[in-house]
Amino acid sequence: MKKKNKKCTLKQRMKQVGSLFGLALLLLSGLAGLPPSGNEVVQALTLPEGATQVGTINNAPVIKSPTDNMSSETFQAILAGLLEGAGSPKYIINQAAWGSSTSLANGKPLSSISSSATTVLGADGFLPTDSAVEIPVGGKALIRNVGTAIKTDDGSVIPISLGVTVNSAAEPDGTSYDSVIMGAKSQNSVITFGWGSIVRGGSNTGGGQTEGGGVGGESSDGTLVGYIKLVSYTLTFINSDTGQPLPENDTLMPIKNSDIDANQLAEMDENGALGYVLSPDTALTQVGNGFRSTSDGAINEDSSDLTANSYLVLKKYNSNWVQFKYMDDANDHLDIVTAHFGDYPFKISELLGGFLEINKTVAGFGNKPWNSNYSFDKLLFDVKDKDGKVLDTIKLDKNGYGKSKRIMKGNYTVVERSTGWSATGQTVRPNESTIIKTGETTTLKLENKPVVGQNTLQKVDQDTGKAQNGKADLTSAI
Repeated sequence: MKKKNKKCTLKQRMKQVGSLFGLALLLLSGLAGLPPSGNEVVQALTLPEGATQVGTINNAPVIKSPTDNMSSETFQAILAGLLEGAGSPKYIINQAAWGSSTSLANGKPLSSISSSATTVLGADGFLPTDSAVEIPVGGKALIRNVGTAIKTDDGSVIPISLGVTVNSAAEPDGTSYDSVIMGAKSQNSVITFGWGSIVRGGSNTGGGQTEGGGVGGESSDGTLVGYIKLVSYTLTFINSDTGQPLPENDTLMPIKNSDIDANQLAEMDENGALGYVLSPDTALTQVGNGFRSTSDGAINEDSSDLTANSYLVLKKYNSNWVQFKYMDDANDHLDIVTAHFGDYPFKISELLGGFLEINKTVAGFGNKPWNSNYSFDKLLFDVKDKDGKVLDTIKLDKNGYGKSKRIMKGNYTVVERSTGWSATGQTVRPNESTIIKTGETTTLKLENKPVVGQNTLQKVDQDTGKAQNGKADLTSAI
């Protein structure tokens, strides 16, 4: 559809320009103002073999991975490529998950709040003892102790909790609910929410659909669960020690959005998005800023792997709007189950890594040319990992300076080579060992010796041709 709109816009502009010359100018200017279509590749991206770019969201690439194994070198190479545009964030969240110390603040057993909600959410894997809380629209909930964040300037580790702000919830006809019930639990470490709206003193719904199947409308405590079309909320990470949110525009994190069941559209705002990754067997189709499930059935037990009904997004943003919405127009759904984050077999801080820069000088001359025949720009430095694989090649400029692309955190060997040693005027130096740290630029200051020659003057008798000892006066020599 976007391609069709773009084509019409181009036609309109051609009419306005009215000449081939004007059209050429328009094309050279990059067709300013036209939005990229969902299938355009709008930026150069280095991808491992088998990975393909299948779309964009606000210029952030959508990648289909050839593997769902997030611990694989291929999957992590995709993430490392997407992190090229991450800059140097102040905070990095490697993962957020439901662990042994995680809890829902002020949560009560689901069964103590509503028997009807217990039945409905129970069909989707929630136990009567799982924690739940009722939240007014505009209100907040807090999931305590979901992980840690790294403060990159000093490497300190900060405990974090996850804030949830309810933005809206609506019935199938668009009528807004004033409040919702939110169940919270772990599904294999994935932070999972069950959403519904309790009706007290209303008429019996007569039953309806959960994600796990149909349930009746009976209740033992006078509560019912109303039909629900959508729920929207905002996720914000909070420093558990201070109670303050981490910086909105300077916190880097991987977010896995999952449990996107049949006929649901899961959306997340595009702010700070660096890129999206889908599984090779994905059941998701991109729709606007989100993904809609095309598979049948529900997911009752999520995984920390990348499944067909989940996707991963890298974001440098800490106030993420989320909306899950039914798209089938059945109008009889009683709950929505959503899920985020989980245990990842990688650390973004290590994939993010840092940079290596080289400042090269020559003893006695610094970085200034000592001979017009010699130059630094013939020098190259290969950055090799422990297996000898070249991760990057740094080319020096004429002033002896060069900088790498982003390299993962770790220990590396730097090997100097040249496309023409004779043009460098320098000796070959031994290999260097260096350490790349997260969020930092490591500088290597290297000094080589210049290649110098030695001239020998020999005094010879002009008449005899024999070498002569003694001092020579060359003031009149020609």
